[in-house]
Amino acid sequence: SVATVVGAATGLLGFILSLNLNTALSRNAEGNANFNAFCGDVLAFGMFVCGLTVDDKEEEEFKKVKNNIRDLLLAAPQVCKYTFRKGVDVDLIPVRLKGRTSDGKRMSEKLYERNKEMYCLVKEYYDIGAMEAIMLALGNEMQNLTAMKVFGDDNAFHMALIGKWENIYSSYGNLGNIFGYKFPAVLDWMLDICLGIYLILMPYGLVEAKYHSIWLSFIVAYFFLGLHIVAGQIVDPFQPGNPNG
Repeated sequence: SVATVVGAATGLLGFILSLNLNTALSRNAEGNANFNAFCGDVLAFGMFVCGLTVDDKEEEEFKKVKNNIRDLLLAAPQVCKYTFRKGVDVDLIPVRLKGRTSDGKRMSEKLYERNKEMYCLVKEYYDIGAMEAIMLALGNEMQNLTAMKVFGDDNAFHMALIGKWENIYSSYGNLGNIFGYKFPAVLDWMLDICLGIYLILMPYGLVEAKYHSIWLSFIVAYFFLGLHIVAGQIVDPFQPGNPNG
């Protein structure tokens, strides 16, 4: 009978949708954890550079390199986020929040406004990827630090800075591993079709409840559709509209 089919489908879809939601929650948590690690590595790199010093005669050039590194590090989290969202527009990379408009919208200072040299360098390397361009530009500035003999004869400081650079790219790579994989579209289509057929047949399975079957159908549909929609919304924390995005 229809009631038997609906009963079996209810249990099966309940299990599948719950499992799907659990997978989405895990992926969301991993994404946020790895992005926090990425931002922490960026901060650690910046703090390390802040502690470096040079002779007075090279102070001006050293200050310029530090400012370049600072602006690249400020741009890095936004570049990382938009890489996994919808793509990065180099002309729109924000580096500093300037305030808010009268209607509450954020006003940000762009990379091309703050540091035109680094903007041009990132744009030159952009073909290899936005985040890769940022990392390569950072590598160039690290080379400039080496040329100024900031690290002296002790290679330990040089290797420590390289290690922090690697940590940043490693955290970005972990995010790429998580969100680079897309679930096969055929599975989504199958689940959508099965859920649609179930919602059509479900009222027939509640026919014994008579007129109560109407509002009971709405309640069951709300829970099942809610599980499906919420899982699709939270699976990627970088998507617009996501509370954690």
